[in-house]
Formats: sequence, structure tokens, C-alpha cells
Amino acid sequence: MFTEAVDAAKNADVVIMVCGVNQSVDMEGHDRKDIKLPGVQHELIQACFQANPKTVLVLNSNNTVAVNWEQANLPAIVAAIFGGQAEGTAIADVLFGNYNPGGKTCCTWYKSVDQLPPFHNYDIMKGRTYMYFAGKPLYPFGYGLSYTSFQISDLHVDSRTLSATHPVQVSCRVKNTGSRAGAEVVQFYVTVPKSPVKRPIKELVGFQRVELKPGESRKVTFTLPYTARALWYWNESQKKFVLQPGSLKLMIGNSSANIALSRMVTLRACTDATLGGPRTLDTMAVPVEVS
Repeated sequence: MFTEAVDAAKNADVVIMVCGVNQSVDMEGHDRKDIKLPGVQHELIQACFQANPKTVLVLNSNNTVAVNWEQANLPAIVAAIFGGQAEGTAIADVLFGNYNPGGKTCCTWYKSVDQLPPFHNYDIMKGRTYMYFAGKPLYPFGYGLSYTSFQISDLHVDSRTLSATHPVQVSCRVKNTGSRAGAEVVQFYVTVPKSPVKRPIKELVGFQRVELKPGESRKVTFTLPYTARALWYWNESQKKFVLQPGSLKLMIGNSSANIALSRMVTLRACTDATLGGPRTLDTMAVPVEVS
């Protein structure tokens, strides 16, 4: 059917190719040997593109796939990740412009397994996830496009210091600079002061999805408390969570790799043990306000 598909592509106004993985390579209790599209899907995509450059790729997968050639050459890619039972209708609405997508990647998409540590090394500090991966991924954590465009500006930080008695409020303004209504996900990251132990390159501490009409802008405010989980690390010798004082970098962007605004503040230590410690170990620590 390879030849039939290419012949159909030649005669089509637009080619919509739905590719991906199935349960033979993507399921619970099964590890993938690579992150490419299985079979001859890459070859089929390239052949159809050569037959008709107006080729749109729809990725139907429950996990990341390395589509390096496709990203470099195809005019459009739609990621239908965990689409659900009504994904056919949802994908059609996106392709025909009835819905403006605003999703973001929930993990890092690598270019190949060569960017990852050995298979059985599960230590994320060895270059896994956006927090410790120093290379250039195919798609970074938090990445996603829309049929419109956005601008993030006007960073304001209400204090130069963050302490146990004074949280920091960080605000910015996001504007829809395109011609379509759409949603942007404003993301708040921090880079903590250098510690005796290895810490993340950056860590997400808050986010907000903002729906905007064309030309509309809105102020987004994050509150970063002293008890935010990302500021703390476990001290093995003291058997408790501790905080390293110093220069704390605050960052606002629309992906982990696209930081639009940043500011340095001073993170101060607290001698009162009753005020110290992370608020929680399993939830986001930053409340969000939008106005």
C-alpha cells in the first residue's frame, strides 16, 4: 500500500498523514528500543512529501517520538497525544480551523536515544528531563504552537528579597498579537542558588493558561512563597530539608527553553526552624492570579 499512498498524495489538494505508534511498542510494562516511528512510516512521510509538499503530519501517540526530518521539512505537524475516544472530531476541528489549539508538551521530546543516558540509569540528574538535560531537544518541555501569536512583557517583581516572612510576587502581561482568539500558557521557572548538591538547571513553579481575543492583553501574577518545594533540597547528614541562601533567578516564558523575562532576587535563610521547610512534596507551590 506504500505506492498507493504516494499516488494518492500526488492527486490530493492537501495530504493529511496520521502516523504514530500502537500497543506493540507503546504500552505499560513494555520498553521501547528507540524513539523513532516504527515500520516504514518515516520513509512513507518523506515519499508523500516529495509527491506533494502540502503535507500535514498528525502524530497519534501516547509518548514522544523523534520526528527530526519531519520537523525540519513539513509545513505543519499536529501532536494528538492521548487524544481520547473523540480524538477524530478534535483533530478535524484543529485541522479545519474550527478550534485553535493551545496545548504544551508535558515532557521533553529528544532527538534520539543518543541524547539520553544508558537505558537502565533512571537517575534524572544524569541528563533526563528539562531540569537536567543540557542539550538541545527536538521539542522542549512546555512547548506548543497556536494559530495566533503572543507577547509576554512588563515583568514586575515586588521585592528584591525572598524570605520566610516575605513571599515574592511576580507579574507580567501577556498579549495576543495575532488575528485569532487563542490561549497561551504562561510559565514561571526558578533557578536556585548553587548548593552543595546538584540542583535543576531550572524548575517550573507555576503556570497559567490565559484565553485572549486578538489584541487583548492581561496581567498574570504569581506568588512565590518561602515554602515553595523547588527552593529546598534534602540534606542527608542533617536528615531534613534545607534551603541554600543566595541569588535566585526568576524566569517567565512560554516554554522551558523560551524564557522571555527574568530577574534576580536574593533568597535569605531563616534561623527560625518553625518557619522553614517545603510546603509540600507533591504539588505545585505557587498560587496564581489573573486579572
